[in-house]
Amino acid sequence: MNFDDYLRDKAANYRELVECADDILSGQELLELAAVCEEVANTMEDSMTAGRSASGLVFLPASFKQPANAHRRDADACQNAPTARSEI
Repeated sequence: MNFDDYLRDKAANYRELVECADDILSGQELLELAAVCEEVANTMEDSMTAGRSASGLVFLPASFKQPANAHRRDADACQNAPTARSEI
């Protein structure tokens, strides 16, 4: 799997998780993460299509970390995820 395909897969996962979000802010942040993943994937694809190497074009901030549940592949997995309300 190419990195651009990986990013599109992550964007799809984030969009699925929006349905499980307890509040609007969490859902909005997930949508923003999905948009960033799509934008970077499109930039990489455009670069490769133009005959340039995509390496060096994508820089993630050092603070970027995948959510602990990033390995989950479907929206059903979020049914067991702790919610902000249940952690209080």
